Amino acid sequence: MKGTSRALVRVLAFCAAVSFARAEPVEVRQGDYIGAGYSFRRGNACTVVTARHVVPDIGAPITVLDRSGAKVEGSRSYDNEFYDLALVALTDARTIACTTTWPERPPAVPTKIPGTKEFQAIRHYPSGRETIVRLKPAGGIKHLLTLAPVDNLHIRESDSGAIVMLDGRPAGIVQSVDSGTDRVNVLRFDTIDQLVGDRFRSTGGGSALGFEGVVWRGRVHPNWTTYVQSWLVEQAGRQVVTASGPDAKPPAELCSIRVEILSWERAAVPNPAYQNVQEQLKTCGKKGWLYEQMCRQARSTSQSTPRQLMSQKLTFNAIVQPPGAPVLSKLATDSAVPKSGAPMTQAEIEMSSLQAIVGPVLKGLLDRSSCD
Repeated sequence: MKGTSRALVRVLAFCAAVSFARAEPVEVRQGDYIGAGYSFRRGNACTVVTARHVVPDIGAPITVLDRSGAKVEGSRSYDNEFYDLALVALTDARTIACTTTWPERPPAVPTKIPGTKEFQAIRHYPSGRETIVRLKPAGGIKHLLTLAPVDNLHIRESDSGAIVMLDGRPAGIVQSVDSGTDRVNVLRFDTIDQLVGDRFRSTGGGSALGFEGVVWRGRVHPNWTTYVQSWLVEQAGRQVVTASGPDAKPPAELCSIRVEILSWERAAVPNPAYQNVQEQLKTCGKKGWLYEQMCRQARSTSQSTPRQLMSQKLTFNAIVQPPGAPVLSKLATDSAVPKSGAPMTQAEIEMSSLQAIVGPVLKGLLDRSSCD
């Protein structure tokens, strides 16, 4: 009887582990890229952990589907190119299954793992079907596990970002697969925890911002919205949740940001670099090897240095709305002159101008607000 009870306990424990392992695997799509991920809940927000190469384009829409086929739009809120790691913030956490919380302590995955241990990677299909790929240890380094298939069921490129479990606990996510050897590189979960764990455990309200976009002539300008979103994520270090439709807004519980461009003027201004070259050209005609070298260099530089640069003058209104608190806004006018040197495309000029002019104003409003 006691043996039967112990066996029953082991079966129940195994079922619980499998239940956790199958909690919220999702499919992640961005353009032609298709991969996998795993959703975690923090408060009322839902964030998907995946591989960065699955969602390579910042600002581009991302679609996440769960096992039931339900889907929701999201945006990349964090990326680390070196570790090939990304987070996707979802616009509506209630649309897909998202109940798993981040572990308070990262699961301990030993550096040397016995060959008898078996890992499991979950392949998710929006139809509701799932496949579990069994893997075994095959080496690794400090932040990566190298695994090999146990049987004829192998990891595919579209499994990138899929959660890998060991003893019913997260061990990492699929990073890459070598099709020649079928070896699978898995980014260790303890490494992921060191990089982004505090974002899930923190109770502060400033980790995520709702971004309504950059409005121009009554409509959201998609390119300018991407440029400011890039500044918020990469320079301000914020998670950003964007609206999923033209009339939609980010979740009400998030601090909301909107930028209204009232005018964008361009005017030619003297190029300081050209003026410096003209001063250097005055050395031409002077005797001496040094003057000859300076003259030759100045003549070469003058051929590629424009006389004038286009100054970008913006008048805009930046608005920050903390939840349950008074709105903060600032109407400002400022100018930026693109750096002289290598030619810049119009998109590069607009991005650098927006980030240089709007960024500091947003930072000042966020510092004054209760968004942190």
